[in-house]
Amino acid sequence: MSSDEEVDFTEEYNEPLSEEEIQGESNVVKSQFKVLEKDQVRYEMEVTIENVKSVTNLSAQICRILLHQYHWNEEKLIEKYSESENVEEFFRISGLEFLIDLKSSGNRQSMEIGTCMICHEETQLIKSCCDHYYCTSCLNNYLSTQLHETLNVYFLCPGFNCNHVIDNEDVIAFLKLDNDKILFQRKLINDCVENNKFLKYCPASKCDKVIKLNALDFKNVTCECGNSFCFNCSEDWHEPITCFYLKKWKKQCQGENQTLIWITTNTKNCPQCHVSIEKNGGCDNMGCIACGWEKYLKKEIDIKIKQISTIGFSLIETQFFNDALQILHRSQQILMYSCAFAFYLKPNSFTSILEIQQTHLEAAICQLKGALYENIKMNLDELILFKQGVS
Repeated sequence: MSSDEEVDFTEEYNEPLSEEEIQGESNVVKSQFKVLEKDQVRYEMEVTIENVKSVTNLSAQICRILLHQYHWNEEKLIEKYSESENVEEFFRISGLEFLIDLKSSGNRQSMEIGTCMICHEETQLIKSCCDHYYCTSCLNNYLSTQLHETLNVYFLCPGFNCNHVIDNEDVIAFLKLDNDKILFQRKLINDCVENNKFLKYCPASKCDKVIKLNALDFKNVTCECGNSFCFNCSEDWHEPITCFYLKKWKKQCQGENQTLIWITTNTKNCPQCHVSIEKNGGCDNMGCIACGWEKYLKKEIDIKIKQISTIGFSLIETQFFNDALQILHRSQQILMYSCAFAFYLKPNSFTSILEIQQTHLEAAICQLKGALYENIKMNLDELILFKQGVS
């Protein structure tokens, strides 16, 4: 099947890799990115801030705001700073002229009694570095409102026409609720991750880890939670189709009759619930959302591992169950995305080869799933004999 906009991908086709080449590429992959906890992201933020601070001699707060402005690109920031004749020019080209007087940030002073510039009541006040006076209650209410109702991570002084930014440490100090303090710190981390082209959250549900790339031309990343995804578009890793054509494919699947007809001719019924599903794993496809067959198989594997751990099987000896399930999942993804990939190919000898390979992969998926299912259904006596046979 071909589309109206067929593309020749044959120049990108490479011969299959040998086992040695696969192992070598695996080692290269592991060195291309690392998985970070939020505390590690916070630490790297502080290191970056200190690096900029040591070069510019500006306050930590100004460095944070400048890094936000430069999308946390330390090298670009320092380059622009070096090219500027003075700090004022640097602020001007950075679009942050109002920060010039922020060097005194953090020098707040406590006063005994005075008139709050917000509620106009006589009470104990806090003096900001820009000579504005607020009571702690008004300042907390203002910051809490900014925190919950805006996307900002840097808050201006509430004074009329005042462009001074309140220091982050002061924000945390003035916020009364612990949940607000936590939310503010989380927003600071999110700002760094979402604006840094080398960082991205793992898109898996219930996972809050961050992936850090060492080189932007590397896209296939795997989080510690086991989720493999494309760093560029955050979709499941979709080799061999590109991000552009995957997005185009999904759009076509939502509305174009031609694609819907093509899908209809390339689907089969799930063997468990008989719902029509994509033919990405043959008649025994585990990827059916309707019956959750893959989740069911995972549950059965966990139960079997607990059972056989009581008869002398170590965790290493039972790892093949989870390894096989992971291979099945990855193989089904490759088969599914190869169908989308084939949709945009010009008919030629390469497409014929691809169809043959898809058929072989489909058969291998069914075979592997059958073998895995047989091992799961073995009783304990059969598993003991199986272990003796392979040991």
